[in-house]
Parts: sequence; structure tokens; C-alpha cells
Amino acid sequence: MTNCLEECITNHDSCRANVNVELPTRVVNVGDSSVTKSRLYEPPSGAKDQYLALSYCWGKGATILTTSTTLESHIEGLDPERIPRTIADAITVTRRLGFRYLWVDALCILQGDGKAERADWEKESARMDQYYGNSHLLLSAMDGYHCDDGMLHARTATVYYNPGDADHSEKRLNVSSLTFWPWEERYSDRPPITSRGWTLQEHLLPPRMIAFTRTSTIWECNEVKANDHYSRDPQPQEKCRESYWNSLQHDDPQLPLIWNDIVIEFCRRGLTNPHDKLSAISGLAGRYQKVCGAKYFAGSWDKTLITDLLWARKYEGSSTPMHTYEHYFPAGFYRAPTWPWASMEGHIKYPEDLLEQDHKASILSCSVDLANPEDSFGRIFGGNIVVRGHVVSIRLNYDQDSRAYRLYLSLHYDTMSAFAFATLDWDIKFEDWYGSDENRDKHRLCILLVQYYGLVIEPVEGGKTNVYRRVGRFELSEEDVWYRHARIETVTIV
Repeated sequence: MTNCLEECITNHDSCRANVNVELPTRVVNVGDSSVTKSRLYEPPSGAKDQYLALSYCWGKGATILTTSTTLESHIEGLDPERIPRTIADAITVTRRLGFRYLWVDALCILQGDGKAERADWEKESARMDQYYGNSHLLLSAMDGYHCDDGMLHARTATVYYNPGDADHSEKRLNVSSLTFWPWEERYSDRPPITSRGWTLQEHLLPPRMIAFTRTSTIWECNEVKANDHYSRDPQPQEKCRESYWNSLQHDDPQLPLIWNDIVIEFCRRGLTNPHDKLSAISGLAGRYQKVCGAKYFAGSWDKTLITDLLWARKYEGSSTPMHTYEHYFPAGFYRAPTWPWASMEGHIKYPEDLLEQDHKASILSCSVDLANPEDSFGRIFGGNIVVRGHVVSIRLNYDQDSRAYRLYLSLHYDTMSAFAFATLDWDIKFEDWYGSDENRDKHRLCILLVQYYGLVIEPVEGGKTNVYRRVGRFELSEEDVWYRHARIETVTIV
């Protein structure tokens, strides 16, 4: 892997060297092999050097965290007995590769719910693009479920014969390879680290990565992918991918699909703190903005707002929602308005023909209320979007045979077939929708956004006129029914 690093730094034009960059607010000074204690280091403002970063799964009950209470003691020295095995292994690798500084989130950002901790977290989480993007190299503990699982393991290798060998006494020892590209679907067993939301940007932002599994060590950079084959003859390095970010162009018509792919993969992953939904992808949003040049609104972009709204929940193992909103979130919880994917918990999807759809509505305005005015990609505490388009009042019915939600025009519910199919964002209780005259007459609408897709919305209780919340996405099946009965309205979705 040292050879891969030297080759990358020396000869790869599309891989940033990152040899003289501004250090983060805090880094772990690992010293050298003669040092028994690593320590937390706060470099002077503007100090430059090179550093490595660690990507790993925390697991429950992390054994060492930096807080306002432990900060001074961690600066004096980190107790080796309390350092989780994965972080200890990362310190070892950093030393062996000849580097002094390592960035580890649990140690370099203050953790906890205190005022000082929250302020530090807000400031530092807004710099994820910078911290991971400027790292010289990422170390990734792919197989660990917990920070004590470690990343340096004794290998159990797979032995097999070379095909076509006449003399089978010559064996080639080969270590299983893991090709890691986050949203490829070719692997039935995804490594534990790919279940964590934060690690998507941790893997995509740095220019190069060494990933450690129980059976292999993998190198990946913008130009080359390689793993440690144990054989008599060195194996050629596998060509990995062209420079991902450098290949993106702001005028590429396929660019919105790249962001959608990122979002789809991100939504497959989990977060310990549900409030982190936007923060955990903020670094990628910042990097993407440098390419697209658009304004960011809670996971969506002003240049593509119409199509960005057309996400839908993807139900794994069932065609119906599994839980209500209240199942996931406590009363009073707020993370995002209902219209962006950031409000959703679970897998999502977009229409396959998204870019081929003619727009049928217009966005009049969009705004979000930032929790931190200095971080346009982080947490928010409010937001709305104003849309003008064709709407119809609807009734919803669940078809047991097709296991699908069908939409009917309210005025012709008893005499007309369904004109659309809906994918609801959350499970609903039909008695809440239709169990009383008040609910039955509630002014629920469909608003068409593109040629065949739009949103299902319902009035916000106690809200102003024409203020709605999103409850799902629909796909039009009967165009003529729609256009005969639709009317143009302006609605605000919160």
C-alpha cells in the first residue's frame, strides 16, 4: 500500500496531493513508534501540514470521546487503555506510513449535549467537506460494527489453483477482493460501514483511501483500485474509475442524476441521531454545489426543484408503508419540511424517466430557516415551497388485490375508475382519513409537477388557506381524466 500511495502522489494528475493543507481545528498527534501516548493537538490558526482521516462505525457505548470536560486531559495525552481498538489501529497505521496527524471525529469534535459541545459540533460539522476533502489519505475500517472491533486482523485467505496449470503443486494464494463503490448493487453482503449514513461522504470526499477488511486491504483513488494479492508474481492494479468529481461538468444534462444516486445511497443508510440527516451529507452537498452552482434547500437544488420533489419511498419487502411517522419520531420532532427527501426515514427512489418528463408546474419561491446561518447545508428548523400548477381534489383507496393505493376524483368517486396510483411517504390510518365526515371532506389534492408525476398533499391543520403538507407521490395513469377536471392553483407546501 505504501507503493500505491507513492505512485498516486507522484503520477496521478487527477488525485489531489493534499501535502500542505490547513489543519483542522483539532487533530490527534500520533508521534512515532517511540511515543507511548498520542495526544489531541490544537494547531495554531492557519497552520499547514498533511493529515490522515479515519472512517469507522462507532457502535454503542463508545469508550472515549472528547467533551468540554475531557478536552484538556486529551491534549495532555490519550490514555492507551481507553482508546478503542479501531482508533488504536488507525494510530498504528498512521505512524507506520510516516505521518504525524490523524483526524478522528469522536476525538476532534466535542461530543455531547452541552452548550459548548453543541456549538463546537455545529461549527465543525459544517467543515466536513474541508476536513475529509483535504485529508491526505482516508483509513476505512470496513468490517467493524463497533469502534472496538479493530481494523488490523489476522487474515483468513482463500487458496485456489491457477486454472489450466498442469502441475497443481504450485498454488496461488489470493485474498478475497472487495470492490467498494458505495451505490453499486453487485454485492449481496454490504460491509458494516456502508450501513452508516456519515460514512458515504467520508469515503467520497478524500482523494484516496485504504480500506481494511478481515480478508483484504484495498487501495482506491481517483485513478486506480488495487488489493493485496498474495502471489508469486505481482498482480496488475485494477483500473478503478476516472476522477469522480473532476469529471462532473455543470452543464452536463445528466448531473442531476448523480445527485439523485448519492441521495438514494445515503437514504439506505442509518443514523444514530435522526437530527443528523442533513448534516451527514453536508460535505457532499458542498462539493456538488461547486460543480452545479445551484442554491441548496434541505437536500434539493433551485435549478432542479421540480424533479427533486419527485422522490418516493421505496418499500423493501412490501408494497405498502410499514410504519407511521409517529413510529419513527417523537412528538415535536422536526428535521425538514415534508417536501424534501430529508423528511423521510427509509429507502427512496426516483422515476427512471425523470429527465424525459416535461415540466407542468412552476416554483414561485422556496426558503428554509437555517439553524446555523454560517452552514447552508446543515440543520434547519423550518421551510416552505410555493408551487403553481394543475390540481384536482382526490379520494384515496387501498386495492388489496394489487396492493396499491389508487386515487379517485372526489366528485366522481362512485362513478369513475382511478386516474392515478400513489406511493405514500408514511403509513396512514384510514379512520384518520375517512373515519368522520370532517376527514372525509378534507380538501386533499394532487398537484401535477411533470408530465406523469406529481405530489399528493393535504391541508395543514390550523394552517392558513392553501398551506399543505406532502403525504406522497402519484403517477398518472389516465391523462384525459386529469386534464378534464384539473384547475390551476398556487399552493404552499411546508
